[in-house]
Amino acid sequence: MIRVDDMSGRQNKKTDSVAGSSVKNQKSVAGCHFSKLCKELEDYADDWEAYAIGREPFDRYFDVMPCNYGKRLNAFEKLLLIKLFRPEKVAESISTYLEQEIGPEFASNPVSSIENLFMASDCGTPIIFVLSQGVDPTFQLIDFAKKYGDGN
Repeated sequence: MIRVDDMSGRQNKKTDSVAGSSVKNQKSVAGCHFSKLCKELEDYADDWEAYAIGREPFDRYFDVMPCNYGKRLNAFEKLLLIKLFRPEKVAESISTYLEQEIGPEFASNPVSSIENLFMASDCGTPIIFVLSQGVDPTFQLIDFAKKYGDGN
């Protein structure tokens, strides 16, 4: 159980914890454009809990929020709520935010072939791989070396 305080600091009735979100974080966001957030957390606790533990597709987390927040907020404000209630979805949400605010070309990583990378490099411009979990270009490099290498 968490205690939901109103903005004056007085304690209100107890409310079930919503995915471990802290009242301190909720109140810091509530001071911005979320003046009714604390009250709506109490009044619609079941909806917020469903949002916090739901297993719906990602786009539903960003655009469909309890109390019509998905329509009332801009993309950055939605990120704040996602950070509170679905911290594991923040990385995906940032991509959606970038896509909506500055364009899809900034939200995705370009896929380059080893050949294109090699043509763009020289002795003063190395190829640097920044890898994510599960990404391994080793076999592509070996194939490239076999195809274009000197046979050694």
